This record gives sequence, structure tokens and C-alpha cells, in this order.
Amino acid sequence: MSDERSVPERVLLLVFAGLVAGGLVLAAAPDWIGLAWLNRGVERAFFRTADPTAGANELRRWLYGVEGSTLVAFGILGFAVVRTAVRRGEPWAWKALALAVGTWFLLDTWISMTHGVWENAALNVVIALVVLVPTLALRVSRRPPAPS
Repeated sequence: MSDERSVPERVLLLVFAGLVAGGLVLAAAPDWIGLAWLNRGVERAFFRTADPTAGANELRRWLYGVEGSTLVAFGILGFAVVRTAVRRGEPWAWKALALAVGTWFLLDTWISMTHGVWENAALNVVIALVVLVPTLALRVSRRPPAPS
């Protein structure tokens, strides 16, 4: 095993670290201006107004806290899988990452689209691509040679 990480491994480590950072922002700063685009989508879909009540804003903040915390946990777990199991060439590692992200993507995107939160559905597409493309590249790069 080489000491140098493959490009897909480095990309995945960066992506999972980004999910941790993004989850921390979502949980700790739900009113940050950088999240205004998402806040507008949530307010449009659920509160039918650009000026939701104080109770509606608190509900959104709580939901972002729960979602952000989950992103942090998933990012840490993904980072650990890449740093250990992927690094050792464990065949289950890429499958577990692909299954977890694929399942999250289908459920979260379906729920977001059902409720008209298109901003979240679009973000899901980006996240799924930046995780699944390098994950599938790991599978290809770790495939044993075909018997001759």
C-alpha cells in the first residue's frame, strides 16, 4: 500500500470535512446571510410569506440545528471510513458510502421536492455528485484484475 492517497480519497476527505463545516454552520448560525437562499425557499414552501412569525422562525432554527448536527455526524463518519477502511482497501467501504449517500439522496430529495423546497433538492444533487463520483472511482480503481 502506497503512502500517497488517491485523488478520489483526497476529494472524499475534503468533501466530508466540508459536510462537517457546513453542518456546523447550519446548526450554529441558521440566520447567517450565506443561508438566505435556503431560508427563502423554506419560508416560501412552508410559511407562504417572506416574513414568517417568530414561532415559525424558531421552528426553522430548530430544524436546521437537527439537520446540521446530522450532517456533522455523517461527515465525521464518512471521513473516518475514508481514512481507515478505504485506505486499507476494504471492499465494503465504497459500497457503504455509496449506499448511505444514495439512500439519503433519494429520500431527502423526494421529501424536498414533495414540499417544494427546490433549493434543498438542488443542493442535494451537488452533494450527491461530489460524494458519489469519487466513491464510484474508488470502486473502479480498487477492482481486482480480471483473470486471464
